[in-house]
Amino acid sequence: MLARNIRALLAAMVVAAALAACSGAKPPLAGNTTPYESLPQLNAQVSLALGYAPQAIEFLAAPAHLHATVKDAALAGLNPADRDRAAGRIVAAIEQAIAARQEFAGIQEITIAIIHLSQPERLADYSHVEDVLQYRKSPNGHFIGHAS
Repeated sequence: MLARNIRALLAAMVVAAALAACSGAKPPLAGNTTPYESLPQLNAQVSLALGYAPQAIEFLAAPAHLHATVKDAALAGLNPADRDRAAGRIVAAIEQAIAARQEFAGIQEITIAIIHLSQPERLADYSHVEDVLQYRKSPNGHFIGHAS
């Protein structure tokens, strides 16, 4: 009975080791930090470059995707062509900020969401997404607009 339990335990350990080896775990990102750890510095640099308060821009990151939410009622009220030009300036500031940071080297897409918050007399948590624009990395390393 003890021998059967030991064999079952050994078999389970072998299967667990094989599954762990085949799990497709991704290697860590280049550099010693992940994009998640550098988001406050990215926020500060981009906000300063664009003249926004740091609270007006929020970033989320994954290894290949960077999402920026810009809270700006004036920007949200512009016509689509002007919003697109403004989003291009935001992407240019982001591109410049991430160029010198190795932890963002894997970013292949930047998404800009332009929102405006509700009026003070409404619910404080309510916001309205006015536009979401996607930019993908081109072969020359610059981000260009992508229509989905």
